[in-house]
Amino acid sequence: MKKLLLIILLLGIGGVGGCTAHKLLSEKDNQKVQITHNPKEIKDHLRYLESSLDSLHHLKPNPIPGEWLFHNRELRQYPHQFLEAHPSILDEDKQKIYIQPIGSFTPMQTDILTKTAAYLTVFYHVPVEILDSVSAAEVPSHARRKNNFGNEQLQTTYIMNKILQPNVPKDGRAVMGFTAYDLYPNDDYNFVFGQGRIGGEVGIYSIARFGYPDWDSTEYSMVMQRTFKVASHELGHIFGFRHCVDYECLMNGSNHMDETDRKPFYLCPLDLLKVTQGMGIDEIYRFQKLADFWRELGYSEQEEFYLECIRLLESSKNRKEGGIHNN
Repeated sequence: MKKLLLIILLLGIGGVGGCTAHKLLSEKDNQKVQITHNPKEIKDHLRYLESSLDSLHHLKPNPIPGEWLFHNRELRQYPHQFLEAHPSILDEDKQKIYIQPIGSFTPMQTDILTKTAAYLTVFYHVPVEILDSVSAAEVPSHARRKNNFGNEQLQTTYIMNKILQPNVPKDGRAVMGFTAYDLYPNDDYNFVFGQGRIGGEVGIYSIARFGYPDWDSTEYSMVMQRTFKVASHELGHIFGFRHCVDYECLMNGSNHMDETDRKPFYLCPLDLLKVTQGMGIDEIYRFQKLADFWRELGYSEQEEFYLECIRLLESSKNRKEGGIHNN
């Protein structure tokens, strides 16, 4: 795909952290710490995570026709390479993530939006705030069209360039558009679930094709989990993560909904290390917060996954300690 390193189209989508050299500050100043990384220690820590969590993570098999990696040749992005370019995921003066709703939503779609903001807060250990909704009427006729079902679509590039980018708050690391309208980037595509700029400040995704959460609890759960996956995947791109090609991982590329549904909700050891080192946090601390989140939602399978991660790291003979938030 052209400009792969700059733009990601979601096509269908269409231990304890150590190794961080830092000066301990007060809780108030923790988010502004300047993080540096030792490449050898990062590689050693990756081996620790991979060996400790080996039973929970699976290598990605050879792709088959129709899957993302069969049609898109991508190179792996090791944690030390990522952290060399992005020592800290957040900028010193840009500490928040904003979600910009576009258009109107049903009651259950609104509820999912609220839960998605809470999920991203825990998943990336970053403050997330929902902005007041922007009317879809702000997208002009030349940036709209009808899809194959006769439903209106909004153009992602117009929204990112004309609505989101000019209005990124001063303290905003990124603004993510959220809409129930179907999306398209240009006339070469039938639709996309979302689009985001790797290492940029803006992205947008749609829940239009995820299902109908107001129908019943089963449909609601499906739409919510799909939204969590796409939102956390897309924000990862904005932070600078490329697609994962080594493991079954949240950051795998997807060509269609079935591939998205098969993708796990968690990060592989390589991408986990990017988050914990890039944020200067402790893996066990993060896992416990995620286990608590899923338990409060009533999802025992996801809760148990993170609790098992904690048990494996705590029992590892090579256990490492460190990180800013490690309690």
